[in-house]
Amino acid sequence: MKSYLFSSLLLTSIFSLGQDSFIIVNEDSISTKEFKTAYHNNIEMEGIDKAVDTYINFKLLQQEAEKTKVDTTAAFARIYTQSIQPERDKYLYNEEVKNKLVNEIWTNLQTDRKVEIFALGVANPFDLEAKKERSLLAKDLFQQVCKNQPATQRVIEFRKTLPENKVWLRPMKSSAEIERVVYKTPVGACSDIQNSENGFFFVKVLEERPSTGIIGLDFIFNPDKTKLQQASEELKNDAKWEDVVSKYNISKANTGYINKPRWDVDIPTEFLNEIKNLEEGAITEPFEAKDGYYIIKFYKQEKFDNKDNWTDWIENNIPQSSYSMDYVQYVENHANNVVEVIEDPSAQSEVIQALGKDFFSKDKEIEFKNNKKIWSTDEMSFSQQDLLREIKLSKQFLGKDTNFDEFLAYSLPKYKTQFKLNNYITHLEKYESDFAEASDLLKQAIKVNHLIEYEIYDKAVHDSIGLQKYLNDHIEDYTWPTRYALEIYRYKNPEDAKVLTKMLKRKKSSEEILKYFEGKKDDKGALAVVLTRGNFAIDGADTPKNFNPKKKIQSLTYRNGPSIVRLISKLESRPKTIEEASRQLKEAYKSYYYEETLKNLKKNATISLPSTL
Repeated sequence: MKSYLFSSLLLTSIFSLGQDSFIIVNEDSISTKEFKTAYHNNIEMEGIDKAVDTYINFKLLQQEAEKTKVDTTAAFARIYTQSIQPERDKYLYNEEVKNKLVNEIWTNLQTDRKVEIFALGVANPFDLEAKKERSLLAKDLFQQVCKNQPATQRVIEFRKTLPENKVWLRPMKSSAEIERVVYKTPVGACSDIQNSENGFFFVKVLEERPSTGIIGLDFIFNPDKTKLQQASEELKNDAKWEDVVSKYNISKANTGYINKPRWDVDIPTEFLNEIKNLEEGAITEPFEAKDGYYIIKFYKQEKFDNKDNWTDWIENNIPQSSYSMDYVQYVENHANNVVEVIEDPSAQSEVIQALGKDFFSKDKEIEFKNNKKIWSTDEMSFSQQDLLREIKLSKQFLGKDTNFDEFLAYSLPKYKTQFKLNNYITHLEKYESDFAEASDLLKQAIKVNHLIEYEIYDKAVHDSIGLQKYLNDHIEDYTWPTRYALEIYRYKNPEDAKVLTKMLKRKKSSEEILKYFEGKKDDKGALAVVLTRGNFAIDGADTPKNFNPKKKIQSLTYRNGPSIVRLISKLESRPKTIEEASRQLKEAYKSYYYEETLKNLKKNATISLPSTL
C-alpha cells in the first residue's frame, strides 16, 4: 500500500470491486481507471503522487463546500448561467452545421450577383383565396419577366407598384432564403417561383462579377457638374474632406461611410472602375454616373482571397444573419428526436372543438375552463390553456378570412416542436450526457471557488491575530532595507539645472524651489522642473542611477532623464508593520491559511489509497 502520512490521518483498508481498485476520500470514491482518465493531464505534468494529492485536495474542499449551501443562492445561479453558456452553445450552435455554413458562404462570397427580386407577399398565409390570387399573379408575372410573354392587365397594374429592385447581392446581405436561390440560378436566367411562409418570390440574375470584397469609401454627389468641379478644386487646395462633403454633397446615402469600410455596400460598377487603381486615401476627379456627378474618397479594400483569414469573420456574422436559422432547424430536429412526450390527443381535440371552425371569422367569447395536459414530460407540460392562449394570440394578427383547418395544420406541429425545443434547452443535461458531466463539474468548481474565496481567504484577511503571528514568524521576508529619503528634481533645460543646483546648495526648501519655477513652461505647457519625493533603497529598481549615499547633492539620471538629487536623510533597516507589508503579506497569509485548512481537513478525513496506481 502506498503510504500517505498526514497528522492523525486515518487510512482505512483497501477494497476492490472485481479487478478495479479505488481512491476513497470520506464518502466519495473513484476507480483508478476513472482517475487516470480524468486526471491524465495532471499525471503527465505533475507525476502520479502530485496528481493524487490534487484529487484528494479537491474532494476535501468540494465536500466542505457542499456544507455552505451556496448553490441555493441567486449569486450562484447567476455565475453558473454565465459560465455554462459556452458549453451550452456547443449544442445550440452545432459544429457540423457551422462548418457547412462557412463553406457555403465562403464559396458564394467569391462573386457578387446583380439580381432583380420579384416578391409577392401574402398578408395572411392562411387566407386561401388571397394566397391563390397571389399565386396566379406570380405565375403571370413570371411568364412576362422570364418567358417574354405579353403582360396581362393585372401584371401591368402590379408592376406599377413595384420600385426598381435591381441590386448587387452577396451572402449575409439579405435573407438566406433569397440568397440561396440567387446563387443556384444561372446568370441571365430566372429561378422557379418559390413558395415561402410570407408569400411567393422569384429572382432574375442579371450579372455576375468577381467579389469586390470589403470596400471603404465616401463620396460627394451633386447633379451640377460645376459644383463638383469647385469641390475638387477646394480639395486640391487642402480643404478638409468633411467640410467639402458638408458644403457640396446633396445625397444622404453616404452617411456613416466616412472612414468605415462597409462590406455590404451596394457599390455601383462605375464606382469600382474609378477606384480600382487608387491608393488608400486617394480622391478621384469628378466623374459622371447615370444620375449625376461624383467625387470618391477611397479608404480601403480587402479581398476575399484566403478562407483561413475570413473564417472567424464569417462565423461571427452568421448569428446576426438569417443563416442562423440553420442552427435553429438543426436543434429543433434533434429535440424532436430525443425528447419523448406523453400526448393526450383528446385534450387537444377538446380545445379545437370549443373554438369551432368559425373562430377567426366571428367575434365570440370562448368559455373553456379545463386545463388538461396535451403534451408532457417529466419536467414540463403544455396544457389546454396554453394552446388556447397561443391560438387567441394568433387571432390578433390574422384576419377574419383565416382558414381554421389550414391554420391548425401549420400551427399545431409548430407548437409541439417549440415545446420539445424548450424542454431540450431547459433540461439539456437530461438529454446530453457530456453536457451533464460538464455542468456538474462547473457547479463543483463554483462551489469550491466560493469556499476558497469567502470561507478561507476572507477569514484569513480578517484574522488579525493570525496575520500578526505570521508576520512575526516570517519577519525576514517583511523588513525594510536601508533606504534614503530623496528629493529628485527633473528638468529639461541645462540653464534651469544651474539655477536648481545653486538653490539646493543654499538649502532652499522644495516649496521655494517649485514656486520659483512654477511660471516656467515649455512650448507644450510642460513644467520646467518636476519634483519626485520618496524613500529609495540603494539597489532599488527605481533609485536614480549611480546614486551615492555619501553625497548630499548630485546630478544623476532618473527615469531616463537628467535630474538633480538632494539627500534628505538615511532610514535604517527595520521590520515592516502589517499596514506597510499590506498586500504582499495578506496574499502570503491567504496561501498559508489555505494550506492549513487543507491540513486540518486531511487530519479529520478518511482516505484510502490502492497499493498500486
